[in-house]
Amino acid sequence: MRKIFHYTLSLTLILWAIAGCNTPEPKQESSPEPLISKDTTPPPPPENKDLTELSLLLAGMQGNESHPLSGIRKDSAWMAFSAVFDSSWKSVSGTRYRLMKKWSSEELQTANASDRSIFYPFGGPDFLNAFTLFPNAKEYNLFGLEPVGNLPEPEKMLPAMRASYFFSIRNALRDILFKSYFISRNMMVDLKADKINGTLPLLAVFLARTGNKILSIKHVVIDSSGSIQETDPKAITSNTLNPGVKIEFIPEGKNEIRTLTYFKADLSDFALLRNKGMVAYAKSKGTVNTYLKSASYLLHYKEFSVIRNIILDQSAFLLQDDSGIAYRYFDTLKWDFKFYGYYTDPVKDFSGVTQEDLRKIYTDNQATIQQVPFILGYHWGSKGINLMRAIKK
Repeated sequence: MRKIFHYTLSLTLILWAIAGCNTPEPKQESSPEPLISKDTTPPPPPENKDLTELSLLLAGMQGNESHPLSGIRKDSAWMAFSAVFDSSWKSVSGTRYRLMKKWSSEELQTANASDRSIFYPFGGPDFLNAFTLFPNAKEYNLFGLEPVGNLPEPEKMLPAMRASYFFSIRNALRDILFKSYFISRNMMVDLKADKINGTLPLLAVFLARTGNKILSIKHVVIDSSGSIQETDPKAITSNTLNPGVKIEFIPEGKNEIRTLTYFKADLSDFALLRNKGMVAYAKSKGTVNTYLKSASYLLHYKEFSVIRNIILDQSAFLLQDDSGIAYRYFDTLKWDFKFYGYYTDPVKDFSGVTQEDLRKIYTDNQATIQQVPFILGYHWGSKGINLMRAIKK
């Protein structure tokens, strides 16, 4: 009996073991897929490849080899132009503009903490310095007496014409690259229709050299209400009031669209009192950051009171050299100031605009005033470079 019992028990245990091996494992609940955060940043808008390629060509830079304009880069005239331009650009960008960017990151933090628009009266086509100092602005508003002009069609030019055009670009840039500003009397010649034809080609060159891609270029005017209206460039004549250009662009590595506008406009009181549209447009910009450099001391005079008051009323931040608004016009209870560099008499081209009150500030505080580490403005060749930063309280 005992043997039968042990045999039965052993058989039972074996059968249980076999049954256990065939029993399916309990089903594991699948873990939910991890949540993947979706990037809501919109993709960058498409660039206008034709405009970007043209701007690169005019700037002496390489571009897309498959673009129809690429063949022009094989011209000996373009290659010579590009080599000279590259050499000049490397020189100034490696010294002056490198130092300007560093200084801007340290001294213009208040302005660059926002994307507030830049207001640059008397700047002409000088997008280069404005963008270097204020790289985060959503809009750059430039004004000058020079015509807007048009972009060239180099593919339709004879080789000799192209060679002449590239030389004209290089010639038109000599002052701003060497001295940091445009000279009005030289622009009167350099920007003629038979040279480079206005400010627009220079704006395109600066956009390319500062790493921006062009999205659109529109010829515009400011109507009597201060609104921008698109217009046919062929309809613009010497009698057209407030002709301008509006350029949408996007900096390299960014997604947000920026705007550059340039308007040919006389900003004297005599002109503005008859140009309500320009006054309305300036006031419509709201709170802005203003930049003034090499402004011919025009804002010192009573004949420029309208634009001066607009600047003082609407600016939250202002950067200028001594050729901008005379210090006596600032209400010191409303502004905080910081001064840089040295104050010396204006260069010999300008008389009657010495500021003794500003000289006293520099003289009394020279030991603690920081130097300007780069050349900028009329005193580019001397020790008299100065800047004033004013922040409205």
